[in-house]
Amino acid sequence: MKVTRVPEGLAPGPLQKLSGDYLDSHTLGQAVDMEVPSGKTTPETVMQIMIKNGMNGFVIYDSFYHVDHRTGSPSIIDMRGVKLPTKTHDCESFEFSRVKQIAVGPLREDASKNYLTAWVGDEIYVYLIRGVSNMGMFDKQLWVIKAPQGFKGFEKGQGLTYKTEKETAVLTLK
Repeated sequence: MKVTRVPEGLAPGPLQKLSGDYLDSHTLGQAVDMEVPSGKTTPETVMQIMIKNGMNGFVIYDSFYHVDHRTGSPSIIDMRGVKLPTKTHDCESFEFSRVKQIAVGPLREDASKNYLTAWVGDEIYVYLIRGVSNMGMFDKQLWVIKAPQGFKGFEKGQGLTYKTEKETAVLTLK
């Protein structure tokens, strides 16, 4: 009889080789990567068990789970469908991409909804978040588009309006 808030985080972009820029929970002895036999349990079930046992950082990959103990509220990142840079079932040799900028607003072709975008490398990750499940997971859709030629970034405070070397425009999926 306890309510637990589990916010889902997003980690847009491809997985990168380790840069040494981030503190590693494995090195600190506060994390473990584990394979869970498919069909035996769901990521949500594993997450509930880990939280009950004091682990509150949780990353789901297609072939394994990463769990760690960190301060603060429990969090989850769903990386299912993201290509792993190695064949091993651990995250020892990679990290998340560095995000250059985020912006929120309507797309040129859909002014009725707000989209969350993240500029990573030469791509823009566009999320439509429709809601949150009773397990704290986003009901989301993701598109990955090439940044427009000469992309200089989103205009501050202007939603998904961006500048290039030649123009100012509103982001589109087309």
